[in-house]
Amino acid sequence: MAEQATINGTPLTVRGTKLKIGDRAPEVYLRDGPLSEFKLLAETAGKIRIVSVVLCIDTGVCEAQTKWLDQQLAEMGDGVAGVTVSTDLPETQFRWAGMNGVENVIMASDHFDVRFGDLYGTWLKELRKDQRAILVIDENDIIRYVEYVPETGHHIDYNAASAFVRKMLAERGNP
Repeated sequence: MAEQATINGTPLTVRGTKLKIGDRAPEVYLRDGPLSEFKLLAETAGKIRIVSVVLCIDTGVCEAQTKWLDQQLAEMGDGVAGVTVSTDLPETQFRWAGMNGVENVIMASDHFDVRFGDLYGTWLKELRKDQRAILVIDENDIIRYVEYVPETGHHIDYNAASAFVRKMLAERGNP
């Protein structure tokens, strides 16, 4: 059964199955450039991963979420990798990151086959975009934190996500 999300209160169909804490994160190929593939788990192996899913990088809430992630990564160090996933074209993501000084986030496009959306339960059928979400995946590819935002224009819980990752780092002896 498809889960629901909304845009300005209007229902949208979300395709895929929502992942839960304790689930194994699926491996997926995304694009981090026009001709460059990025394997989400393999290329961030050995790190805590913060996967930030946004609808469109050129909107205020999505910009805020990505800039927040960039700042968090600058503070958290090398033990954490951050990926922003959207259905924007890689060229759009690259342009936006350059214009906004985003240097720590891997920008990854789900535009070509929306496979991430299918596997991670974020594919908004009517918009052909991914639902706003934040996932924390540990070094063993297990989902440790997940938040799917039902209303597309709402923010994730930045404080809760940041506190969770900082707690994971502290448990591993990292500051």
